[in-house]
Amino acid sequence: MVGDAGIRRDAVRADLTAEAKAAKAGRSAASGKALADPVGKDGSYTDAARAAALTNRILDQIYAQTLERDELEVSAADKATAREILCADPSTGQAPTGTSCPPLDGYPAAYRTFTTRLLQRQAAFGRFVYEQAYAEVKKSHPSLLREVCVNLVQTADAATAEQVRAAVAGGKDLGEVIEKPVKAGKASESREGCLFVDDAPEALQKAAVDDVVAVSDDELHYVAQVLEHKDATRTEFTTQPPSSSTVRTIVDRRVAKAVEALGVAVEPGWGTWTPSAFAVIPPGEPATSTTAPTTTQVAPSTTAPG
Repeated sequence: MVGDAGIRRDAVRADLTAEAKAAKAGRSAASGKALADPVGKDGSYTDAARAAALTNRILDQIYAQTLERDELEVSAADKATAREILCADPSTGQAPTGTSCPPLDGYPAAYRTFTTRLLQRQAAFGRFVYEQAYAEVKKSHPSLLREVCVNLVQTADAATAEQVRAAVAGGKDLGEVIEKPVKAGKASESREGCLFVDDAPEALQKAAVDDVVAVSDDELHYVAQVLEHKDATRTEFTTQPPSSSTVRTIVDRRVAKAVEALGVAVEPGWGTWTPSAFAVIPPGEPATSTTAPTTTQVAPSTTAPG
């Protein structure tokens, strides 16, 4: 039970049946092992699968009741976010145009509807929580909102990144400098963007406006020309929040408060609702178990269904 709303066993069992049929057909879109492989060797649903399916139903109610209580609605942007999560092609990261959603093809209509609604509500709930966190951070930890905005060019290797950096630092125009590397497939076109200072590489954290920095690690090489420093807007913060542990603590506290206000009760045979995991932990497993739902509680970047 979540708040005053009960969760029907037949709904959870229908979800498990949908996932089991998808797994058997080799087309499961579940992001977690519990629901991607829900049937045990004895032919019955595993405790982990039962807990994961119930968790998703609980989350759906937590999101729905919180949004209703605070008179919030799922926005068009929330729906678009959910669609990107559910329907994106793994190779491109983009959802197809129109109404097509290949990962959900073959699932029963009722389960597709539930999963879509769950992700839409999750996106709206996440936006709500991060908007609250933004107001708190702006008041008590304003330095965490500082961003460095750059014109960025990704390169194929560290040598190319350094060549571009040196040329631009010497006074040449970035667009002109990268023309040949772009044609040779050794550099990308430039693009502008901002990242939180605390999340930026050390070289960018210290860079002043107009500085040009080359950054390389084992997998990524790029050149960044600093355009400005500024505070993140609320939209920027809620769309791509900083990784700060302070922000995470604020968000977790607000999520816990929302759940506590409703109250969650689970029959022991299904497991134990564990607030710290934001999930039902299967019977017999410790509260620190890594078993978790296949959607995250607030962030709109999870995969689904299941």
